Amino acid sequence: MSPWLLGSLGVVAAGGVALAVRDGGSTGSDSASYTVSGSVTAGPVIGGHGLSVTAYDKDGNPLGTAKVASDGAYSMSITNGYSGVVLVRVSDADDGADYFDEASAEGEDLTVDLRALSVSKGANLTVHITPLTELAVIKAGTFFCNKIILLR
Repeated sequence: MSPWLLGSLGVVAAGGVALAVRDGGSTGSDSASYTVSGSVTAGPVIGGHGLSVTAYDKDGNPLGTAKVASDGAYSMSITNGYSGVVLVRVSDADDGADYFDEASAEGEDLTVDLRALSVSKGANLTVHITPLTELAVIKAGTFFCNKIILLR
């Protein structure tokens, strides 16, 4: 992928996140539930891994958590009707191999953050998490420490 295209993706992501953060987030009064699902791809996921995905609201509060299946897919229910910016983060609970590194042809442990940002409108949401979505989170100028904060 060209640096120009990657930079353009970051600018688009930053603009979308900036608007979403400015608009804030809310918890629906009717507490409608919806699903956040997608896939994790750093390379093909290896069965028996310790990966899970957690979704957070704009204030850093967990919305839901799901185990990652052996094919890399995940799905979780959000039951409080939250709408607004959602940060989805992969975490690893063990030191075992989590994915197949295609460059080295070996199983590797996931030792870095992989995150993605999206905006929920209180309806089903698909969010795929890859090394490129982590770059978009970084390029958007955000970091996560109990809140999603835009760096200026």
